[in-house]
Amino acid sequence: SPGSSSVESGIFWGIRVPRILIAFFAGAALAVSGMAFQAMFRNPLATPFTLGVSSGASLGAALYVRSGVVFSVLGISGISCSAFLGSMLAILLVYGLTQARKGFSTALLQPHAFHPVHQRLYPLVPYPALAHGRARGGRVRIRF
Repeated sequence: SPGSSSVESGIFWGIRVPRILIAFFAGAALAVSGMAFQAMFRNPLATPFTLGVSSGASLGAALYVRSGVVFSVLGISGISCSAFLGSMLAILLVYGLTQARKGFSTALLQPHAFHPVHQRLYPLVPYPALAHGRARGGRVRIRF
């Protein structure tokens, strides 16, 4: 029928095409960030896992949960912002240590020294938040 083609066209152009474009640009951004890691450390094996970025991001998110503060920045949730800040701090720490040693040869070994520290902090971070306030609904809301 004539009415269904306009509905189908609206779904295609209004829902499907934007999702395809978002997926394309997200994949392109991930590819560029991976290339940036490998170029910055001059090593084709550099990944967010070997550089400690993933550990830093998860620690930032865990600290956000622990704090009990709820905020958003330009519609981006606070946990995402905290994870981003944790990952940036981790990569800056690794990059700073490699620059202090005047070489990139140890860049892939230093995150492995931080990873056990991050792993030991995880059990200490989220559980006190559940026992102290978050489980009772105690929250502070901040909006930017």
